[in-house]
Amino acid sequence: MEKFILDGRLNIIPFALGNEEKVGNFYLNKQLSVCSYCDFSNNNPPADMAKWEKIQINATTMDKFCCNNNIMPDFIKMDIEGAEMPALEGGMKTIQECRPQLAISIYHSNEDFVNIPLYLNKNLKNYHFKLGHYSPWRSETVLYAIPQEIKF
Repeated sequence: MEKFILDGRLNIIPFALGNEEKVGNFYLNKQLSVCSYCDFSNNNPPADMAKWEKIQINATTMDKFCCNNNIMPDFIKMDIEGAEMPALEGGMKTIQECRPQLAISIYHSNEDFVNIPLYLNKNLKNYHFKLGHYSPWRSETVLYAIPQEIKF
């Protein structure tokens, strides 16, 4: 990752995406680096979260960030630990206008399996939807939304 930062292909933006601008907390389990929690997510916090490192973060919406930085995304991937729905809500104007391809993780809660596909289907016109599943368990399920003008 450092190589991509040094040659200008990767910028780390220290913001969370949500459905409004606010300050929140990100919790990192230092003993198990694949575990994290953000209080912007729709998930219940882990029972042992009090032991995790707490980092204060600012959230903005994708719509505001893209508008302020003149960004027109053509591909959006989200695996943001249960905060996908608020991030999509805060970016729907951008998604509708730019019509990017989407790869959205929907496995963080049972509700996400249902609510995210329904929300996208309701708000996006002329998109194809496909599920990808990359694990023998519930985890690693991705909803792909591809504009019909893109042949796949």
